Amino acid sequence: MDNQEKAIKNFKTMNCNQSVLVVYGPQYGVSEELSFTLGLSFGGGMGRQGKTCGAVTGAYMVIGLWSAKQSENKSEQKRIATAKVQEFNQMFEKLHGSLECKALLNYDISKPDEAAKVNAQGLFDTICPGLVGNSTILLDKILL
Repeated sequence: MDNQEKAIKNFKTMNCNQSVLVVYGPQYGVSEELSFTLGLSFGGGMGRQGKTCGAVTGAYMVIGLWSAKQSENKSEQKRIATAKVQEFNQMFEKLHGSLECKALLNYDISKPDEAAKVNAQGLFDTICPGLVGNSTILLDKILL
């Protein structure tokens, strides 16, 4: 099973952030359990606020873990991470048009009536797996 398939499978029981982070965490010394725990509050665009998509923030966390392995120099790690986040953002936005959960779902899930519409239309099940899967594809592409 490739990273995309693993992340999409994870999404059945995890939020977007966790679905991505749990796939990659162990290869950087972060257990699946800790990856799951670290990602708890990032789902639904930063705690269901409709802000930055959890699939994106999960990717950022993976980029940070990867970047720390690229150099022992903390300033260089930061430079590398910043460049990779910017690269990821450009690619993700090109695919999906936004990094923001509310724009990706076309509803602001921080508002109960709009969250209810998302649930009623099954958008978490139809839109989010693609976002999670594409985050892993992009990570695999940029973290050679």
